[in-house]
Amino acid sequence: MLFSVWALGGFYGSLGPSLLDHLIGSASAVNGGLGLGLLAGIGALTTYLLRATPAPTVMLIGTGTLIAGVATVLLAPLG
Repeated sequence: MLFSVWALGGFYGSLGPSLLDHLIGSASAVNGGLGLGLLAGIGALTTYLLRATPAPTVMLIGTGTLIAGVATVLLAPLG
């Protein structure tokens, strides 16, 4: 699971800015960094909110949201 999360973060980090440039036509470095900033911010907020939750519960929540997020990204071009 840890490998999957870091690999997905690297994927978004490497392709996110060019994908954003392709979709909205903006080559701004600020726009390219917004996705990574949002990803880091949500991770920090989630860590803060779930800090007192038992580890097995956090693992199940994380696994479920990772699967849902990847499915959403994979199905997005179809919509």
